[in-house]
Amino acid sequence: MEETRRDLATAYETWLSSADIPQDALSQVSARTLAKIGKAEAGQRVKAIDAIKEGKGFSEGDLNKILKK
Repeated sequence: MEETRRDLATAYETWLSSADIPQDALSQVSARTLAKIGKAEAGQRVKAIDAIKEGKGFSEGDLNKILKK
């Protein structure tokens, strides 16, 4: 539980506070994945955010594919 809170705080501080993502799309992404997005390079972060906005769900595996490119 503590790790989840930490991940959400990290995500909020690094990128989530300024992102415009629908709540229903955001709810399909884990706190850990949200935190990892904040640590990604800017271009990779934009790709991840765009994928989340599609609302089809976004997993850590999806993020890892973006990060490997």
